[in-house]
Amino acid sequence: MPKPEHMRVLETRSGIELQEIIGLQAWEGHPRLMPAAHRHNELELNLIAQGTAVYFFGGRRVTLPANSLMLFWAIAPHQLVETTPDAFMYWLTLPLSWFLHLNWPEPFRRAVLNSELVFDPGASPEDSHLFTRWQADLTRNLPADREIVLLEAEARLKRLALRGETASQSQRELALASPHQISHAEKIAEYLAIHYLEDLKIEAVAAQVSLHPNYAMDIFRKTFGTTILEYLNTLRVAHAQQLLVNSDHSVLTIALDSGFNSTSQFYATFNRLCGLSPNAYRKSLR
Repeated sequence: MPKPEHMRVLETRSGIELQEIIGLQAWEGHPRLMPAAHRHNELELNLIAQGTAVYFFGGRRVTLPANSLMLFWAIAPHQLVETTPDAFMYWLTLPLSWFLHLNWPEPFRRAVLNSELVFDPGASPEDSHLFTRWQADLTRNLPADREIVLLEAEARLKRLALRGETASQSQRELALASPHQISHAEKIAEYLAIHYLEDLKIEAVAAQVSLHPNYAMDIFRKTFGTTILEYLNTLRVAHAQQLLVNSDHSVLTIALDSGFNSTSQFYATFNRLCGLSPNAYRKSLR
């Protein structure tokens, strides 16, 4: 997702930016590659109108051909890493609180709140017109226009819920669209995405790709714009955010279940990456 002028970026010491979007927003245009992974709390709906776009999302590479619609909860680190010269995309961000207070088919709701990618591989030409209208409506910044956009977005997502696929269902087909040699850095990110709840050490992670720890850290930072430790922290915090939304477990239980060794470490990391405490985050969505 591009960074519009009115987007506020919370100050963190992480290489992965936490972007706070004030309300409902829409953009369109030729996408720019992202120099670093980023994350934010909204749902993101992307339409690849033409060309091809490649995302690295939560430890895996996903290739999106033209006429693909993709929805995801953007708390996991994600990065646009490749596009074709003719690529043209549309973006819509939707508040998580809006999503939580609506009725959705349970498998769809569960997939979204588990940070799965949900696809419609056969978006219609009408979708491009819909995104363009949403952008025009939101530019006026009137309550009535915003209400209409949310109603239309709800209807489009409910159609997506009926005929969409998750990444695990369509990954094979999407991967065939653009064969790619997986880099050492991507292998590290994939390993972190699978094992982030475990007690990981840099030496053990580097050994998975047969690299010296210092070299592994260097190529990872150059590829994703952040350190291995910070990437690991974002995966753990994203897991905690899911638990805060999907369960009534105590913060202590969530801290331990998210891979943190202590509540003090959890609170400090969560505050730094999310800009508020775990309890405040949970209350803001209820």
